[in-house]
Amino acid sequence: MLRAGRRPSRSAELLRQLDDDARRAAHVAEPVNVLVVHDLADELGAAGAEVGDGGVDVVDEEGEVADAGRVRRRRRLLALVRRREELHQLDFSVTVGGLQHRHLRFHVLEADDAARPVAFDRALAPRFEAERGEELDRGREVVDDDADVFHALDGHRSMVGDSFGSMAQPVLFAVDENEQLLREVERELVDRYSRSYRIVCAPSAAEAMAQLRALEEAGEDVALVLAAQGCGEMSGTELLSKVRDLHAHAQRGLLIEWGSWGKGETAEEIFEAVARRQIEYYAIRPSRSPDELFHQSVSTFLLEWANARRVSPHTVHIVSESWTGRSQELKEVLGRCAVPWAFVLADSDDGRALIAESGAEEPLPLVVFPHGEVMANPTNLELASAAGATIDPGRRDFDVVIVGGGPAGLSAAVYSASEGLRTLVVDTGGIGGQATSSSLIRNYLGFPRGVSGRRLAESAFEQAWVFGAKFAFMHDATGLRRAEDRIHVSLSDGDEVHARAVILATGATYRRIEVPALEDLVGAGVFYGGPASEAATTVDERVHVVGGANSAGQAALHLAEYAREVTLVVRGGSLEKGMSHYLVRQIEDSPNVEVRLETEVVGGGAGSDGWLQQLQLRSGDGEVETVPSDGLFLLIGAHPNTDWLPPGVARGPGGFIRTGFDAASHADWPLERSPLSLETSMPGVFAAGDVRHGSMSRVASAVGEGSIAIRLVHELFARDQAAPRDLA
Repeated sequence: MLRAGRRPSRSAELLRQLDDDARRAAHVAEPVNVLVVHDLADELGAAGAEVGDGGVDVVDEEGEVADAGRVRRRRRLLALVRRREELHQLDFSVTVGGLQHRHLRFHVLEADDAARPVAFDRALAPRFEAERGEELDRGREVVDDDADVFHALDGHRSMVGDSFGSMAQPVLFAVDENEQLLREVERELVDRYSRSYRIVCAPSAAEAMAQLRALEEAGEDVALVLAAQGCGEMSGTELLSKVRDLHAHAQRGLLIEWGSWGKGETAEEIFEAVARRQIEYYAIRPSRSPDELFHQSVSTFLLEWANARRVSPHTVHIVSESWTGRSQELKEVLGRCAVPWAFVLADSDDGRALIAESGAEEPLPLVVFPHGEVMANPTNLELASAAGATIDPGRRDFDVVIVGGGPAGLSAAVYSASEGLRTLVVDTGGIGGQATSSSLIRNYLGFPRGVSGRRLAESAFEQAWVFGAKFAFMHDATGLRRAEDRIHVSLSDGDEVHARAVILATGATYRRIEVPALEDLVGAGVFYGGPASEAATTVDERVHVVGGANSAGQAALHLAEYAREVTLVVRGGSLEKGMSHYLVRQIEDSPNVEVRLETEVVGGGAGSDGWLQQLQLRSGDGEVETVPSDGLFLLIGAHPNTDWLPPGVARGPGGFIRTGFDAASHADWPLERSPLSLETSMPGVFAAGDVRHGSMSRVASAVGEGSIAIRLVHELFARDQAAPRDLA
């Protein structure tokens, strides 16, 4: 796997130590020759010019391009630059392999009296240590130890080809038929990202596709492709729609002019491209440098790419002998804590390397943290604590205890803590609940690009924490009782917390498929919930999603960005019954998504490697068909997490909690006043989100109910004529 962030070269490190004033003041007393080295391999050749001790003259004495040359073998490029007197910085273009590379910048910082050819390693080329007297194979002298003769460039190299597999930097690719506008995009990308990414630009769609194919053949990682609306032979959206065929993880952005979203044709192009999953989003062209609005868009694209590629700097690695069993439980714990993770088999090259680096002698599975800590088969509590989750709330008496850390619970925590109530959130897992499995929620207010359930949960948790809410993760609520003016919640560790009001936001879990052959493969190709973590591993595979609600539609669309074929298996007769219109439309427009209505999964089996290999599907007429499958994602109905509640909390069909008038009409309400709208049949206990009977299964609805519950808590406290007491 390619990794960004290679240690910078010696020349780059020294250059960064020099302030801007020194660079502006630098000059050369007389013309000098500088040899630029792209030390990528061994062979060298050029068409149209012979490269020898004299090199290729690419810039004349007036700073004009004299002979760019056309390098046939890209493994090493030698270019001779002649500088005229007092030329501090020179921008010029070179054509390499048919691709023009602009703004290669050279800074001559100091010069001794005797001008002579000097060799420099480029910041983006493989690092070599320049020692006094060391010579390259062309005989060029290297910078001496005091490094005060000349110093090479604060520039970048935007070359591409089939021989760059050894390069560490992922690629940022920009395409525009307008040369001036392309240079502006390149300028911003180079200035901000060239130390960690390679910048590649192309003036047409045809040239871009050729370069992208070459990168794919070389095994290069393309992180982002930005394309203008006009790219020559095809439109930008047409070009971007083809990118994922070559680079499955690349983010895709359509470049538009500021204000052009008000034009009907541009707006329609964006709407259609997003709906058809041809682009992730759009980016407004850069203007004056630095353009922070442009960089905000680029950074968002790159964060999504890093998460998909599992190269986030905070990724936790799990090393085990099997996908299933305890390793699957550890993955679920990290997922519930919204921590990015990657799984590695112990007998793989990466697995053996991680085990050797960790020096662990304990039995598997191992959990390797990014800061170097290694845990051998930790308990859920130990793992959550090491991942940064709060385990002990630090006190036992609160104004409000919220059971459940999903959208409803987190919303209640934000509003409760922000309004001065002593607040505790208890959850059997971590943050986000079922929402963390949602790969992209596109209809949530305030997130025009869409937001993943994990990202939303992380932000809500941080918001509640900043306001002072306390959290106790990895604790099951096992009992609920009322005593005098307090409500007591029993926890799985034998402890107990109490408060004046309790909000039940325990949500629901997906129902089990109850097919023994598939239950045995959970973690080995069979997964409950969405593919937020697994989607990026399904490139060129056939996968199936079971379910007919929004979460299943989101899962199918997310998988379609990576997998070769996605089959959505729906027991009902139509998608419209349980799915939002925008999702139905996107599914219909996705060429690699097939929908099978009135169909059920009734069996399956694994291959010789223990991973899911096939499924048995039964259609409405009773016919059973065996189909190949590399992954099965189950999002079938929901079972509320209410089995632990006492009989005094009235529940409706399926175990969902009754509230308000519904609760009073099905249970003995003990008070003279009527229950509040979200109050259960136990006074002072409220329910919000998916656990409540009659609720709408939408993230936004759950968030709304969480905030409403806090308003009702204030109303309850006011009726009892008791302000929140000082619990310090």
